[in-house]
Amino acid sequence: QVSFVFGSPGQVDQRLKAGEAFDVVIMPAEAAAAHDADWRPGSRHPFARVGIGIAAREGTKLDLSSVESTRKALIEARSITVSDSSTGGLSGPNALKVLANLGIADAVKPKLVLSASGQELIAKGEVDIGLFNVSEIPRAKGVIMAGAVPAAVQVYINYDAAIPAASSAVEPALALLKY
Repeated sequence: QVSFVFGSPGQVDQRLKAGEAFDVVIMPAEAAAAHDADWRPGSRHPFARVGIGIAAREGTKLDLSSVESTRKALIEARSITVSDSSTGGLSGPNALKVLANLGIADAVKPKLVLSASGQELIAKGEVDIGLFNVSEIPRAKGVIMAGAVPAAVQVYINYDAAIPAASSAVEPALALLKY
């Protein structure tokens, strides 16, 4: 039996610092490295890499095939949402880095909406498009992933998986990671 507990990287970090018990932890590599003393020796390994994608309302067609077409889609959007990362999430800051990489951060700043429920705003038609981790799209009914941003301007989060030294289920945890 596997029980999943989900939280932003900041929330996971707080739970670990509070001594909460887990058998496997998946978190950004940088944060995982800060907990190296807490892991079973040799158990921390790369797990996944997640980039930024563009969320839109179902039925929306966006050309994201090039840096220039992606820049154009974002400039033409009436409004853009990114995650409010006040709980320690990395999606919002990375989305802002993508906008900077595209050279449009200042141009789109007036139409940016920081929100913990940005995809719901897209679904309701209150915001045109949003930039989120591709693994988070879609979260709301009626929202689609229009596509990932082009590799030339992409920002990734590398995640590691590790087994805490205090894990009471080391063998099942290793089997899950191997799977």
